[in-house]
Amino acid sequence: MRNIALALVAGLAVLFAQVLVFDHILLFGALNPFPYLFFILLLPADIDRRVLLISSFALGLGIDAFNDSGGLHVAVCGLIAFLRPQFIRLIATQGGLEFDRLGLYDLGFRRFIVYSGLATALHHAFLYTLEAFSWRMMGRALLFSALGTLFTLAVALLILLPFRRKISLR
Repeated sequence: MRNIALALVAGLAVLFAQVLVFDHILLFGALNPFPYLFFILLLPADIDRRVLLISSFALGLGIDAFNDSGGLHVAVCGLIAFLRPQFIRLIATQGGLEFDRLGLYDLGFRRFIVYSGLATALHHAFLYTLEAFSWRMMGRALLFSALGTLFTLAVALLILLPFRRKISLR
C-alpha cells in the first residue's frame, strides 16, 4: 500500500511540475521540455504491464486536461508505455535484464542515454508529427523533434544527476 501511495504522489508531482514549471519554459519561443516522460521510463522494470499502461494514460490525460491539447499526450504516453519493454530489451545483456531499476546510476550513463534517448526521440517525433498533422509542416516537426529531444534529455539529466541513489517507486 505504501508503494502505491508513493507512486501516486510521485505521479502527481511530475504532472504538476510539467504543467506549472516546464510548460512555461520555452526554447526559441516554441520548444518545451517534457521531462514527465521520465516518470514512465523510470518505473520499475518488472512493473505489471497493465499498471504501466494505466499510469501512463492517467499522466497523459492529466497533462492534456491542463494544456487543452486534445489527447496528444495520452497518445504519446500510451505509445511509450507500450514500447517500453522493447526499449528495455535493447539495453539488456544476453543473459537478460540484470537490474530491476532503470535509473541513471543503475544502468550506467551509456545504457541510460540509449534507453532514454530512443524513447525521448520517439516521443517527440510522434508528438510533433501528430501536432503538425500535415506534410507541409513535416520539416518543422522533424526539426522540433530533434531539438526537443536534446532539450528534454538535457533537462532530465540536470534533474537526475543530483540524485545519486535510492530514489525508487518500489
